[in-house]
Amino acid sequence: MLGGQGVSGRRLTEAGNTIREWEMENAKVDADTRKNRIKHDEDGQEQMYAMSRGVATKRGLTLVELDASPSEFENHLQAKAKEWYLSGLAEADKLTGE
Repeated sequence: MLGGQGVSGRRLTEAGNTIREWEMENAKVDADTRKNRIKHDEDGQEQMYAMSRGVATKRGLTLVELDASPSEFENHLQAKAKEWYLSGLAEADKLTGE
């Protein structure tokens, strides 16, 4: 009877070791995933920033306006955005025959 309990004890120990190894591997994967996700988000943010600047300059904002202080930039951008919005509505009306 004692021999059977020894085998069971070893199996429990092995199972515990397997679970710990799995948890350690899982933690490594989680850490790598977080690191890759952060880099992916940072890269995406840079691309969005570049794309936004590109669209803004194509639509008539100068680099000086883009590099202005945030409140000054927003003041210019709000006026431009309204102009773009209204011209978009007018274009949509033309295309739909209204």
